[in-house]
Amino acid sequence: MFCIGAFIPLIPFLFTGGGMGTVFSASLTGGALLTVGALTARLTGRAKWLSSLRQFAIGMSAALVTYLVGIAIRA
Repeated sequence: MFCIGAFIPLIPFLFTGGGMGTVFSASLTGGALLTVGALTARLTGRAKWLSSLRQFAIGMSAALVTYLVGIAIRA
């Protein structure tokens, strides 16, 4: 399952690149994070919106940090 989740941000780059690929990747990743958060809420009994937003915030924060580190090391 982890491999599927890791592949989701790469899907847009199979069809486009550059800035447009980045926008599509962030959108697709955000949707996946919201979905995983909602599915997790079903298992834990928490509010779907709260679990979804929590998952989204954590996932996108991790993606931003990774992106900034990539810029810092010129990767």
